[in-house]
Amino acid sequence: MVSGMLPELADGLGVVDYLISAYAVAMAIGGPLVTIALVRVPRPRALLVLLGGFLVGQLLGATALNFPMMVLARVLRRRGGGRILRRRALARVAAVGTTRGGRATSVIVGDITMGTVVGVPLTTLIGQRVWWRACSPSASGGCVTRPPCSASRCRSAASTA
Repeated sequence: MVSGMLPELADGLGVVDYLISAYAVAMAIGGPLVTIALVRVPRPRALLVLLGGFLVGQLLGATALNFPMMVLARVLRRRGGGRILRRRALARVAAVGTTRGGRATSVIVGDITMGTVVGVPLTTLIGQRVWWRACSPSASGGCVTRPPCSASRCRSAASTA
């Protein structure tokens, strides 16, 4: 969300230094720690915990009043990152069976691709034309709606294999 809207964030927060770096550091350090913390947690519960952290980070980012709050939001959003993808893929393969797991996983990867190709430019446009704070709630909506949509798409894709 941040890279395309740095001027707007600078106007709103006064400073934007290190927001992208905070995201990368959270992924590099927090990722393995989150993986270790959730190793014994059942997959569905772990996925909900990770999505919940992402959702809280998105909403905190939309309401951030200052730079430290925005950094905290970035860290919360990133702490689950790739673990969400991995857990979603494992849950979808379990839902459709291993013989159709490749197709189910390809639907998830397609979601990520479409989110990047369509979502990033659209979010940047919203941030630049409307208001940068409007971007976090729109991404949060995707967080809430995509897992069920992906599950139904995986089932339908797998049934046509």
